Amino acid sequence: MLTRGGREYLADLKAQVEREKIDADRAALNALIGYVEANVTRMNYPQRLQRGLPIGSGAVERTNKTIVGRRLRINYARWNIPSVEQIGGLCCVRYNMGGVLGPSVGLTANNLDYSARESPLSQLRL
Repeated sequence: MLTRGGREYLADLKAQVEREKIDADRAALNALIGYVEANVTRMNYPQRLQRGLPIGSGAVERTNKTIVGRRLRINYARWNIPSVEQIGGLCCVRYNMGGVLGPSVGLTANNLDYSARESPLSQLRL
């Protein structure tokens, strides 16, 4: 898949399922085929690698953990699960509004229900 992409990998899987004799293995292959079919448009790994872009989610997950973890370690802060989920959402919105994704998806402070001045995002320090 890294060298040929998702569509070619999908064709290989479909050919393999036809040759498979064991029902359990055929069922597992069909489940994998369903997943690949649903995500094939995002499996353009050869093009991403050629452009020097990452293909894994590890860097994103590590960054999320760092950003949210930094916010949670503020002195005297007390957290419960709903407020942790809310601060995680705010971190994502602030990050995206900061120019990383905002312009590409049209996300600005004007798209939100409240102005940036009144927003808890304006007080969020990452």
